[in-house]
Amino acid sequence: MKNEKMLMNVERYGPWIFAFVGSLVSIPIFNKYSLEAGFDKILDSSIMFSSIIVGFVGVLVGILFSLRDSELIQLFFETRTRGRERLKLYFKQNIISGILLVVFSMLLYLRAHLGSCVQMLALITWTFLLVFVFFSTYRIIDIIMHILFSANDKNENQELEGIKMDNQKRLDLEERFKKSNTQ
Repeated sequence: MKNEKMLMNVERYGPWIFAFVGSLVSIPIFNKYSLEAGFDKILDSSIMFSSIIVGFVGVLVGILFSLRDSELIQLFFETRTRGRERLKLYFKQNIISGILLVVFSMLLYLRAHLGSCVQMLALITWTFLLVFVFFSTYRIIDIIMHILFSANDKNENQELEGIKMDNQKRLDLEERFKKSNTQ
């Protein structure tokens, strides 16, 4: 029980903690190194990464929406404390932070026109968002994989139970056949 609670806390707060630590680590890096050489390419990549992630998460929402009435999804939401609200919050956090990452990336294209304090604040926020989007995406993918593999495990168990029943029927038939042949 204690281990499960710890895992729930890591799931809930992990992206926030990693993003905060990533932002703190980035401060001395941004102070020490110039961002002119190749930083526009990094911004281009972060915009593309964020756009792909937001689209991917949108597809995951569609997958969950199509499975919402399935017995497995209902069971998943019933067994997790406030699972439906939490998953909805995780999706919202990921999509909003992805859009904000695109906005801050575009803002940083104008970094030459920003004051040094505003530029540093924008860079730290950008780093926070970049790390947060990465880890919140991982969190959502992990939850979806858990749901989908649980569905696969359940289907395999049902198939195995069907095979056991068929084997039992086979054994019954063999026994009847032996009895009828011995008489």
